[in-house]
Amino acid sequence: MIHYAVTSLDTQKHFHLILVYGYNKHELMKPLWHSLQTLRHQTPGAWWVLGDFNALLNIHDRIGGDEI
Repeated sequence: MIHYAVTSLDTQKHFHLILVYGYNKHELMKPLWHSLQTLRHQTPGAWWVLGDFNALLNIHDRIGGDEI
């Protein structure tokens, strides 16, 4: 996870840009989710989260790779 604080030069409005790449295995994802929960208490305001969380609603959505 990479976290940026972004401020528009013309409007002076700001938001948090968070770039994410998550692991495929459930146990390895836990630190990412913990970091996001911690960050939410430290960074009020708007967030923009982009990336690949590698999170699936159903195992049937998974194509290739190891089982979770």
